[in-house]
Amino acid sequence: ARSRGIALRQSYVRVGKSAAVQASRYAHARQYRRMRRSLRKLRTYVGRLIRDIGRKACEPDPELATLLVQTEPLDISGLTESLTQRVALDLPEGVTPVDLPPVFVTVEVVPIQTSSVIQSSVEERGLEEGLEAVIEPQEVRVFMFGPLPVLESLAVDDVRVTVDLFGLMTGTHILDPLVTVSANEVEVRSTQPAQVTVVITGVITSTDVITPSATLLPDLLLKGGITMRAEGASDSTSNSNGLPSMVLALPPPSQTHGRKGVAA
Repeated sequence: ARSRGIALRQSYVRVGKSAAVQASRYAHARQYRRMRRSLRKLRTYVGRLIRDIGRKACEPDPELATLLVQTEPLDISGLTESLTQRVALDLPEGVTPVDLPPVFVTVEVVPIQTSSVIQSSVEERGLEEGLEAVIEPQEVRVFMFGPLPVLESLAVDDVRVTVDLFGLMTGTHILDPLVTVSANEVEVRSTQPAQVTVVITGVITSTDVITPSATLLPDLLLKGGITMRAEGASDSTSNSNGLPSMVLALPPPSQTHGRKGVAA
């Protein structure tokens, strides 16, 4: 337009360059909603320029007429996948195409990229036999990013959070949870909290034998005159396990107590 001396209402040089730079930065930062908003601004600026030049160029030369050519409107309502279709040209009045090849328009449809959060329980795996684990917290929040239709179709069972306890013994461990998503298009950004605490302890079964110990007898019994005698394993008083039985000998009734009873 400048080389042909066409005075434009607005050139959009400054705002168009700013919108292009913003769209590039938003795409690099994966902020796709803001990127699409900047691209819509660019398309609006280009459309205004084309209409302004078409109004002010009374007799456009062939080169300029080619730049101003637009296609007939294409209905893309309800379109869910990319489409390539032949379209007709909306030629200016008085322009006749000569040996013009067919014109095809490609419409690329991509799903909206967005983020989602899901609450999932933490599962354990690889725990050694004879041990038990307590995980705190028992649930974590998983932050994911991907196509909107895929995220909306995810169920709770499609997202698994596990902690690997293979080779760990008793004690307290701080571990990073591992997130597995059934959909390959979904990217796991982070978990909250980023780490979980696992306390591993031994399991006490009902078959464990507690051996008797003489230290379990209170000193009070000995002070009261009760004596203890251990019988050998060969004695008839030994138990079924072959351990020595403890026999307690009580003292005879006190004579003083008997006299008090007669006096009473």
